[in-house]
Amino acid sequence: MRIILLFLIQWSFLVNLQAQSDWDTFVAVDGGFKINSPVDLELREDTLDTDIGSIVQRTWFGESAENGLVLIINRYEYPDYTIHSDSVELLKEFFQATLEEAILSVDGELLYESEKDYRDFPGRRWRIDYLDGQASLKVQAIVIENQFYSIQIASPSGVEYSEPTSRFLDSFALLTEE
Repeated sequence: MRIILLFLIQWSFLVNLQAQSDWDTFVAVDGGFKINSPVDLELREDTLDTDIGSIVQRTWFGESAENGLVLIINRYEYPDYTIHSDSVELLKEFFQATLEEAILSVDGELLYESEKDYRDFPGRRWRIDYLDGQASLKVQAIVIENQFYSIQIASPSGVEYSEPTSRFLDSFALLTEE
């Protein structure tokens, strides 16, 4: 019995080690960040014409066919004097409106929201379940000067996705920190 238990522990460790080694650091020089990801991320760019001026949107995305994870990083560059990380009162409204739009966009239910700053920059983290609880969207939202980052990972619901979800969101880092 001990041999079987020892084998299962070693096998579990090796499977976990293999899953961790499949991740690489994705560097987006044009986005000014790096992040750990189990898949390569593709870039799409757009310019949004709004009442406050043009907003440059860059979206990096990828999907893992192996486990159904969908990874998205949106970076919005706002015009000067519109949104900024030192605009404390404005950011409360901004994060609230962003959260409400996220819930509406997936017709989901908010499970939690918390403050989760990145370094000295204001941020929020939330989880939304959607598709009647069959899928989950976890988001790290950060405002860095006049740039808004929305780091998102969608997955089928389940405890087994907790580690890769946190690993992806927590690995975000600006390139200027090196």
